[in-house]
Amino acid sequence: AGEVAPTYRTPSYRDLYRGEWEKQIAKASTDSLYGRTLLKPADFKHGTVTTKDPRGYDVKFHYVREGKGEPLFLFHGWPGFWWDYWMNIKELAKHFDVIAVDMRGYGDSDKPGYNKATNRIDLDPVDHYDLNTTVDDHMRVAKALGIEKAYWCGHDWASLTMHKFVRRYPEMVKKLILANPFLPGAEARYLSPAFHGHSYYASFHST
Repeated sequence: AGEVAPTYRTPSYRDLYRGEWEKQIAKASTDSLYGRTLLKPADFKHGTVTTKDPRGYDVKFHYVREGKGEPLFLFHGWPGFWWDYWMNIKELAKHFDVIAVDMRGYGDSDKPGYNKATNRIDLDPVDHYDLNTTVDDHMRVAKALGIEKAYWCGHDWASLTMHKFVRRYPEMVKKLILANPFLPGAEARYLSPAFHGHSYYASFHST
């Protein structure tokens, strides 16, 4: 417990792309990366489904759905949206019925309690955007789409919601994938001052 000093340096975008992105920009061509075509949101099939929050209001969820086969739900991290999976959806759709969902408050899904005049959420976020609410949202979205059992994938924040989802609704889970999981107790490292050099970007998303 307590602060843990980072043991590696923060990679730059130059590290991650190994210079390829810069080469594309230099050639005035940014429509591909490593031979993969950079898709646009319009290249995917979009849909919405409306669920009923037990506190009496509707929540409309946006999703991208591609492919055929057994259903596979993809849930994004914070502060992302379905686009987090743009490189994976088409490939996975060759084998699965892929459903990449914008969670409550993200992307094109509803933001319950949003006040346009103040650009703020009027509902108490602790009660209406909490872990339990998000977990039950996953269940309600699946059932609203007529799906009783599926493969589930959660990245980052959604990996945490998936931890709880599989315990609460095991009958709905065929298999689970956790990507870049945020595990219980991780805050001792990742939210510590010593780790701020790696996690400082999160401060820009605070409200």
